[in-house]
Amino acid sequence: MSRLLLLVTPPKEGNFHNDNHVHLARAFEAMDWAVVVQPHKYVLDHEVTDFDLVWPVGFGPREGYD
Repeated sequence: MSRLLLLVTPPKEGNFHNDNHVHLARAFEAMDWAVVVQPHKYVLDHEVTDFDLVWPVGFGPREGYD
């Protein structure tokens, strides 16, 4: 089974601005992929080499922009 890591940026108020990560996760799950959805800051909690695809949805926390 292929594995996907979706990296998302949850907003401060707790509601996502858009739900692209939900639609992407459902589409990949429909194709029998294992999907993990995590905030960008937790990427280091995973071995990215364990995933077939790592997809950042959004740019990450604004504080990280330079």
